[in-house]
Amino acid sequence: MTRTKICMNLIPLLAVVLVGGACDDSKERGAEVSPPGDIAPELQEELADAVELPPGDVADVPPEEVADVPLEVDAAEVHHGDVAQDQSPEVTDPVEVRAVTGARCPSSARIGVITITPGLEQHNLHAILYDRPHPAYGAPALSTEVCDFHVQPVGCVDCGELETCGVGGVCAALPVAREDVMVALWRGELRQVFERNHWWGGFGGAIEIGPGPYSLELELAQGAIRVVSDALDVPGELEAVKGVLKGGSEAPQSLTLTWEGGEEGAHVFTHIPINHHVGGPTFTECQVDATVGEIAVGEAMLAPLAVVTGLEFQGMEHVVFAAAQTTVGCVELRLQRGAWVSLE
Repeated sequence: MTRTKICMNLIPLLAVVLVGGACDDSKERGAEVSPPGDIAPELQEELADAVELPPGDVADVPPEEVADVPLEVDAAEVHHGDVAQDQSPEVTDPVEVRAVTGARCPSSARIGVITITPGLEQHNLHAILYDRPHPAYGAPALSTEVCDFHVQPVGCVDCGELETCGVGGVCAALPVAREDVMVALWRGELRQVFERNHWWGGFGGAIEIGPGPYSLELELAQGAIRVVSDALDVPGELEAVKGVLKGGSEAPQSLTLTWEGGEEGAHVFTHIPINHHVGGPTFTECQVDATVGEIAVGEAMLAPLAVVTGLEFQGMEHVVFAAAQTTVGCVELRLQRGAWVSLE
């Protein structure tokens, strides 16, 4: 089976704007794909290789202003008294962005996560893509080489029903699930397209083309943007998993997670939310190279989460990340296997 790029007929003009993202590989943490305008110089060459531009020039015009771009006509193609010789509409290939393996999206730029997890007989895919990043996700309140602690913004007054308190204490519209999305996986020459669930707005289901590795094929903005990935697989089981929580769940002082058997190129990741009785985007996330074998979380990133009934640590993941920065936001791919941790 041959992969075919989907082209869009644009009448009279299509301008596709690409703002790429690059990633800074780190042994200790999953590297991040930088938002537009924040690209490290040493990654410019990798960015150029990761993004395939369509033939011809790409106008530097925001998508919402495309309708205002004047149509330029080559005078050599127009004869007095006649119409232009070429009446066929211009056809432009989609902008293609290759996801960078090992990278993660900054939470402030992320518009969606595509997750592949193992099942009893088949792997499963779950994906949801939004029209914008979540407005409550800004820079972390605290950071270490391994962990980030995020706090829900405060200071908003009388936000609307479909709004939330965003960064800077300003009410902002909640993200809406995109409908102009196509999600597919490749396994060799086999391809599976996933149907959108109209009840919750995402994509999901059993992967029916056999075991991995899988390559992602994602289309956004009605096919104008195409994201592809390397062939990646879910990593194996972690061994000798152990967790030590000092201070107890109601007054945690430190959390140390250890394991063996981490795969080269994978990470171990944990997301610790604030107690569900409070909820909201207050959480701690940590990730290290899976071969490191340890994650240590300090009291400053644990105590604020341990409200009401205490800390709700939910385990960790052995995961392969990939991320792609597009003109509409950053998309993160996770192929992950959960690891249950019994805390001592």
